[in-house]
Amino acid sequence: MDIQENFARRAIELAREARLAGNHPFGALLVVDGKITLTAQNTVATDRDPTAHAETNLVAKAMYVGDSEAHRIRVVH
Repeated sequence: MDIQENFARRAIELAREARLAGNHPFGALLVVDGKITLTAQNTVATDRDPTAHAETNLVAKAMYVGDSEAHRIRVVH
C-alpha cells in the first residue's frame, strides 16, 4: 500500500467517525512533507453550521493552531 492510499484510508476513517457522530460522512487531512499534521471531520449537523464541512474545518483548525508551517497547505485529502 502506498502513502497516498494510507492518506485516503485515514480520510475514510474520519468520514466514518463523522457519520457515527451524526454528521455527513466526510473527513479531511492536512499533509505536510508526507506526514499527517491535522485532521478534521464534517460537523454540519452537530455544530448546526451549514459551513462546517470537513475541509473548511481543517483550514480553520490550521489557522487556529497558529503554526506558520500549517498555513502552507500542501495536500488536502
